[in-house]
Formats: sequence, C-alpha cells, structure tokens
Amino acid sequence: MPPRPDPAAGRRTVAEIRGSLNAHKGHWTRRIKTVQALVPLVQARPTSDFVAQLRRELQSLVKKRYDLERTYEELRRESPEDTDEIDERLDTLEETYLGVSTPALEALAAHEIAHAAPATYAQAAQVPAGQGTQKVDTSLRPGILNLDYTPAELDKWLKKFRSFYTTNRLDRADVTVQQSYLFSCLNHELETRLSDLSDDTTTILGGNGLLEMLKREFDLRYPLFTKRWDFFQYSQANGQSNRDYEAKLTELAGQADLGQLTVDELLVF
Repeated sequence: MPPRPDPAAGRRTVAEIRGSLNAHKGHWTRRIKTVQALVPLVQARPTSDFVAQLRRELQSLVKKRYDLERTYEELRRESPEDTDEIDERLDTLEETYLGVSTPALEALAAHEIAHAAPATYAQAAQVPAGQGTQKVDTSLRPGILNLDYTPAELDKWLKKFRSFYTTNRLDRADVTVQQSYLFSCLNHELETRLSDLSDDTTTILGGNGLLEMLKREFDLRYPLFTKRWDFFQYSQANGQSNRDYEAKLTELAGQADLGQLTVDELLVF
C-alpha cells in the first residue's frame, strides 16, 4: 500500500511565513514611496513617460497588496491565535492602500480627461473644454465589496458606485483608469474573478460591462430561488414597525423578481 500523503507537506512554518511577510513589507514600502513621488510629477508635468511609469507602479502596488493579504491569511491558518493582530494589520493595509492609490488614480484620471479630443470631451462632459479636470470626489466611493454581501447590500453598493462613477464623469477617463477605480473597491477574490473575465477594453457599464459581471458572480452565490425563498419566509419581527416591515418586504420582492414568477413556481413556496 502506498504511503498516505502528509497533509502538512508543503506548508510553511510560522517563522517562514513571518519572514515572507517582512520581505513583502519591504517591497510594499518601496512601491508606496515610488507612487507618492510620481503623483506630483504627473500632476505638474504629465509627460507620457511619467504617466506610464505611474500606471506600472500602481499595478505593482496592487499586486504587492495582494501578496501581503495572501500571506497574512496563510499566517492566520497556521497561527489562529494571532487573528486579532492579523485583522488589525489587514485594516491598516487597506487604509494605506486607499490613501496612496486615491491621489494616483485622480492624477491619471485628470490626465486622461485633459488629453481627450476637445470636441469629444466637450460633448461627453456637456461643459466647455477646459472645465473638466476637477478633482475626483472620493467621498462618494463605496466601501470594499466582498462576496459576503447580501443581495440588499449589493444593490446599495452598486447604487453608490454608479453615483460615484457618474458624478465624477469617469466615463471620460481611459478604460483602464475606470477599471482601476472599480477594482480598488473590490476585495482580492472579486477582483481576481473579474480580471479573469475581462480585458483592458471591458467597460464598466453595459450588458457586458464589469458591473454586470459582478451581479452575475453574486447570482451564482445567491440564486433567484434563494431570494424568492427569503421573500416568502420573511415575517414581521416583534417590535418592528409596519413601515419598516413593508419597506423590507418591498426590498425583498424587488430582488426576487416576483413579476416573472409562474404559477407552478409559486406552488413550490
């Protein structure tokens, strides 16, 4: 009989994982410093070389962020007693990433808008040329989306992102810049899935856009039958006002697409 495979084979020790974390942190810090140095250069002298370099460094920053996230999760599996410390480090990582990536994305978006063809730009923006380089309002940007979101939470997130996207007229920026803004609002798992399904020409909106891909990913996790089951099983809680109950029921009904429910399907519930 052949020997059984060792489940621990190939797994790193806690010391090895922490050593890897230290190496990743060194690369992470260098990427941050480089991006921060390039942003004012792109803002002051947006040459093609500076812009291209900022894009490359921002991509490297994103990759290094994911390297750190994966390594922290590996550490969590091998050292669950350090979960609180790991959660704190991941929160700090996310805050740092947003603080560094936001001005970089704003600089790239402003460059794309400023260098758009004047006639196309004025028509798309519906404002005179030269008035479209306003700073992107990141206060409207939604939080980090993950697959634990419920359908109701996803709907709210999508509304917030569309508001952020349209208010800042990001449709005028290069598609890759638009994608960067969206990906900065997704966790690693979702960004990886969307990256596998798209390319540099995939738009944000439209039937084959990234937002529709997002909805399909959540539909796989939370199918229509489950949404309809939630609607029919929902009941008014003790102390819940009639107004809140009706609002929640209306929300669940919209997600369940009850207008398409057939008589045969209704009998299931």
